[in-house]
Amino acid sequence: MMVQFIVLGNGQITGLESVGPLQPDHINMLKAIKQHSCVWPVVWENRRVLLFRRKMIIFFHRDKKGKMKSLDRLEYRNDRND
Repeated sequence: MMVQFIVLGNGQITGLESVGPLQPDHINMLKAIKQHSCVWPVVWENRRVLLFRRKMIIFFHRDKKGKMKSLDRLEYRNDRND
């Protein structure tokens, strides 16, 4: 799944979305990425914070218990109440 998002001045992400065809499993993975996202490095240009759009590919699989895991060890369990 390819995603894109904007890194804000505080290192948080916004505008997270899938690039390309959206499948039902992708919605759950997007929720997990948003909940467990790390703080991204802020980009500076001429002593000003530069907001930029980042694209990345996330590979994931579903285990026998129904949990989705990415290579970065993000998890989404279907039993969570969001």
